Amino acid sequence: MSELLTGYRQFDTITGGLQQADVLTVATSPPGDGVGLALSIALNVASARRHRVGLFALSLNRHRISQCLLAMRAGILQHQVRTGQMNAEERQRVTAAARELSTAGLWIDGSGDPKAVELLQRSRQLVETRCISLIVIDDISLLQSGPLSAPRDKLPQGTGWVEYYLRTLARELGVALIACAPLAYHVTSSGCKASQRENPRNSDRTRSLVHALFLSREESPQKRRTDIFPVFMTQERSGLVTELSLCNRPGDRFP
Repeated sequence: MSELLTGYRQFDTITGGLQQADVLTVATSPPGDGVGLALSIALNVASARRHRVGLFALSLNRHRISQCLLAMRAGILQHQVRTGQMNAEERQRVTAAARELSTAGLWIDGSGDPKAVELLQRSRQLVETRCISLIVIDDISLLQSGPLSAPRDKLPQGTGWVEYYLRTLARELGVALIACAPLAYHVTSSGCKASQRENPRNSDRTRSLVHALFLSREESPQKRRTDIFPVFMTQERSGLVTELSLCNRPGDRFP
């Protein structure tokens, strides 16, 4: 699998894009902002880059994610898609967006089963049948441990079972993986947190918050690293993240 460019230039320049077995955790508050970013990346990868993407909904249902994607592509509010309150021009945009999405390589698994073993089985099936290059999980905090979870005394030092599971999932399937989580949910052992603060330039159209991206990359079978990128992002009311700026460049060690 070649690198997957997310569509956010600064992040792609530093990291070289998402690569096989990469795990990108999007930790935000409120959690819905993280889903917006993950879906924005999924749209970029599937539409502009023509790679295939699998979306696993543990908190949202399939219909809701479809509405989010349609609103993002059409550039209108999600409640307009739900209620049908659109003018003629907006309806034309929604029709065109629906046509584009129907041919994009996006598959949504809306079973909502949060068991780790079930998620692996469904992911493997999707990779085998659809040749998926990227997997997106909408809320990893809901994941329930199971037979695939390594005993705590056998986990690598400083690694939680969720982090271990995500790395194993991405490595075994040979795909990049994006997992969304609430900002307060501990998905790595780094202990680093991004603080949330309002941007005084906020308007009715946009909202900008500071969140964090955790990119875990395996450089070799013996060496693994997680880099943390505090980010400043602007999210349209349609849910589409239109701007992603790194608050600092921690080391600039990638790719």
